Amino acid sequence: MTEAKLDHQLDQQQATIQRLMYLSPALLLQEQLSALTGTHFHQFREFKNDVEAYRKQLSGYFIPKVMNRATYHSFSVADVDHIPRYQAHAYVDYAWLSLPTGVALYALLITVLLVGGYGLLQRSTR
Repeated sequence: MTEAKLDHQLDQQQATIQRLMYLSPALLLQEQLSALTGTHFHQFREFKNDVEAYRKQLSGYFIPKVMNRATYHSFSVADVDHIPRYQAHAYVDYAWLSLPTGVALYALLITVLLVGGYGLLQRSTR
């Protein structure tokens, strides 16, 4: 399976999750917690894209040096300062996830369960 095909299938899966997550409290909670901990699919994809861009930078730097025999043998410690460096950053963009909506739905669900449970308790003790 090619990476493009896998990415397409993962995009479809995430689109389905985005449509259905408000029907399942467990799925909604899982989506929000994975986003808050930085392990969500969207955050991983951003990281993967950044790493791939960095890999291309490194290849663009080293491959010409390796292919040129003179450069290959003359590489020095001073050249190390010119090696591209990976710029790490936090992937905390939650634009794709509506945290306030999720929190409001959980608050509503808990309220309904508490009020309903209290009502059932009151009726059972009469």
